[in-house]
Amino acid sequence: MNYLNNLIDGYQIIISPHMILGWKPKRPHHKRRINKKWEKRYGHSPIYDMEHVYMYGNYLIMSKGYYERLRKAMKETRWSNASRFKLVL
Repeated sequence: MNYLNNLIDGYQIIISPHMILGWKPKRPHHKRRINKKWEKRYGHSPIYDMEHVYMYGNYLIMSKGYYERLRKAMKETRWSNASRFKLVL
């Protein structure tokens, strides 16, 4: 366990804005006319790529959704050092 902590501490995480698969409306409607109005009013949310993480040297490149899921999983487990990740924006 200690080995894994030391291994993860050396990586810097980069959140890539290009790892978005698409967009979905926040409030969809079955009629096209209403759907256009609702999209204008309520907007849309991104669909993140939750499957791929790229590694170049000491950098982990991932989407924002994957980063949030990783952070949540590390806080729930014994890895309380989740705050020691270096986030590069």
